[in-house]
Amino acid sequence: MVGRNLIKLTHRKLQMPECTKNRFLLLYGSETGQAQAIAEEINEAAPHHDLAPELHCLSLTDKKFSLDKESCLVMVVSTTGEGDPPETAEKFWRRLKKKTLPNDHLAHLNYALLALGDSNYTSFCQNGKNFDKRLEGLGAKRFYPTAHADDAVGLEVVVEPWIEGLWPALKRQLELEGVTESCNGDVCEVDGTEEKLITGSDSARRETDSEQKDISRGTISGVEDRSSDSAVRTNGSTSLANGDSQDGGETDLTSSAKTDEQKDISRGTISGVEDRSSDSAVRTNGSTSLANGDSQDGGQTDLTSAAKTDAASKHKEEESGESRMGGGPSSERPVVVRDVKAEPHTPQISGGDTLNNSSRPIPEESLTFSKPPLCNVSLTLPLNPPPFLEITFKEDESLHVRELPLQYGAVFPSAASPVTMATVSRATKLTSRDAVKTTLQLELQLPDDESTSFQPGDSFGVICPNNTDEVNRLISRLEVSSKADTPFTLKLEAGTRKRKASVPEFVPVPATLRLALTQCYDIRTPPKKAFVRMLSEHTSKEGEKRRLQELCSKEGAADYNKFIRKDHLSLSDILEAFPSCLPPVQRILENLTRLLPRPYSVANSPLGSCNMIRFVFNVLKFPSTEIKKAQEGLCSGWLNKITTSFQEDISNNSGLSDVNVKKLKIEGKPKIPVYFRTSTKFRLPEDVSKPVIMIGPGTGVAPFMGFMEHRHFMKEKRPAEQTFGKMWLFYGCRHKERDFLYRDRINSFFQEGILSKLTIAFSRDEDDVSGPKCRYVQDLMRTHKKELADLVMNQEAVIYVCGDANGMAKQVMEAWTEILCEYTGKSIFEVSVLLATLREEERYLQDIWT
Repeated sequence: MVGRNLIKLTHRKLQMPECTKNRFLLLYGSETGQAQAIAEEINEAAPHHDLAPELHCLSLTDKKFSLDKESCLVMVVSTTGEGDPPETAEKFWRRLKKKTLPNDHLAHLNYALLALGDSNYTSFCQNGKNFDKRLEGLGAKRFYPTAHADDAVGLEVVVEPWIEGLWPALKRQLELEGVTESCNGDVCEVDGTEEKLITGSDSARRETDSEQKDISRGTISGVEDRSSDSAVRTNGSTSLANGDSQDGGETDLTSSAKTDEQKDISRGTISGVEDRSSDSAVRTNGSTSLANGDSQDGGQTDLTSAAKTDAASKHKEEESGESRMGGGPSSERPVVVRDVKAEPHTPQISGGDTLNNSSRPIPEESLTFSKPPLCNVSLTLPLNPPPFLEITFKEDESLHVRELPLQYGAVFPSAASPVTMATVSRATKLTSRDAVKTTLQLELQLPDDESTSFQPGDSFGVICPNNTDEVNRLISRLEVSSKADTPFTLKLEAGTRKRKASVPEFVPVPATLRLALTQCYDIRTPPKKAFVRMLSEHTSKEGEKRRLQELCSKEGAADYNKFIRKDHLSLSDILEAFPSCLPPVQRILENLTRLLPRPYSVANSPLGSCNMIRFVFNVLKFPSTEIKKAQEGLCSGWLNKITTSFQEDISNNSGLSDVNVKKLKIEGKPKIPVYFRTSTKFRLPEDVSKPVIMIGPGTGVAPFMGFMEHRHFMKEKRPAEQTFGKMWLFYGCRHKERDFLYRDRINSFFQEGILSKLTIAFSRDEDDVSGPKCRYVQDLMRTHKKELADLVMNQEAVIYVCGDANGMAKQVMEAWTEILCEYTGKSIFEVSVLLATLREEERYLQDIWT
């Protein structure tokens, strides 16, 4: 097995059992499409493991699927809002949580659950946790540990090992150890080179044996430790050193989240923790460990040569059900088992030149260049997405693109109203010219005949196009400029192997490439690993091909995160870095995702004007890198550009003056497509006597401006005896004179008595009013801890937090934990339960973003 040549891959026929024991129900619920994409990945790969999933979206009715009739379920769900189910899963969740259901209602059901979330949000994976708890409460049994995948560090960190371990667990649950895979014999002849096949029975049985101990304890070691030069990563359901870890089989969590992760593991969950303090890692697959388990130091093995790497992986490759390849060419057909080893080779620079024949100095590791050991090891690649779209250009036809409905009238996520064209009647710059960020407030005039209903704190979606220069850049790079404005249609490719393939409903029929890439497809979001895998299949130079394979491989996960994900590289950025990559345009359209609207919070009250909405945002700016040019945020940059000619400056004191909206000149002003989103819980309490605590630094103050304006109009219209609760605003910004948003209006509300208390922090001013130690809103909270705790514990105050999720929202939550611990004398755990109860009672509400 050592020193095998690189070979092409063949599609192996699968011997499917005559019975239907290999069937399982596969459900997903997602708002952004991530859960659907993962479910479809499982759906695509299942037949290669002799399994037959039945894929459904959770929003389907009982006529399509019923848990009452199922014995084996795999579920992939995301979380939205305050730990809520996505729109596609709401009806299903309501049915599942009926109190009339008996505790043994699902006692016949065995399930596995993958929860998707973002740890920047307090309600991380809460919807998945709710489903997990409810299924268990109805008597269902977990046959494979629940996983919590974190989009903040990369979903693939947890998703990939979870899926890898799912197959043997499913086979064990369905009692399919005897299922085999074959290719007309024991050996396939491919281009004169042998490829050894692994039978599904052997792989499943060996993996099952070693996994049984961990599964029975409800643990999966999906943790990657890179604290040394050569570390061991355990995937699927194995532990370090083939399960012989010194702590009973559970991998030591080496991150700052160790305590929380151990709690999750004890409940039967997978943690998405990864320590990347060094550059290299070696992983173990299936149920094997490095060097057949003969590790010297508790599972960490120093691999000093390509030969050792190959020897260590030989036994793993024979047992693994993974897709494995080196640097050679391969077909586009999805194949699960590959036993291919990359020959040691000289590191290559993008373009195909090796270090030996290039006069250039050795570069640093980068997007286009890798160093040992990554450039010499075998790679475990994701399945190459099977082709499924056929494109036909209508050379003799013309198309009036302006007459087409936006994204062909396809429904947008969380839409509560039809799309309408709103006129940007006014644009005001809220920050000074020397401020770090540019902040704009826009006022949108809705059509007079439009029936709208909104409340302060609600959100709406702005449907923005892609940047014209970026669209032209991609069209040019794909060498389709001559066909950019030629109408085309899409249809399913005959004989496609993609399961449940469909033509995207958001692309007009017919459309043009320029229209589709401008209005329909997201061309800026970094491509997923499967997308990069597809790109590698259409790259002619071996050095570039190999590097793309490394970037999408499990072994190159750190490089993918460092050079693609963290740098936010777009498809065009990657294509320009790898000149010999030239995929067909239909393959690009298959892998691009839908261009989604950007949500914004309403910053005014309908009591002032029911046909005008006001919102505020920072114009995001991203600096240039070696690969990327400097650019503005997609939507914020577009809104800034189309309003530049009539933006008012706050410094002349005219920008925020009240104006009769009917007298505003809107002729010639730009119109933008918007729609209102489904009602959120981020609204003022119905009981106006309840105190309100608002915490919103920077643009996070936007919905609170609507709150205060709404209370202003309510006081004008309510009788004098009406009692209104206290309103307390915690606000923060960098500089009082540069970026104190709505300063005059906020002070006016305070003088009027709408605001009972106003507390402000200026993080960059030396002589700020809050004192030298109160730079941020969470610092201000601690200085008023007794009063805050009393409002929450004794007066039923409602807490609102709006702004940045990465830092502010977490730190505010920590401040509340400290304040309530000190006030109540309870432990951190008890206070965390208290805060969770406040969220359930809709007394701790967040509108936060990353």
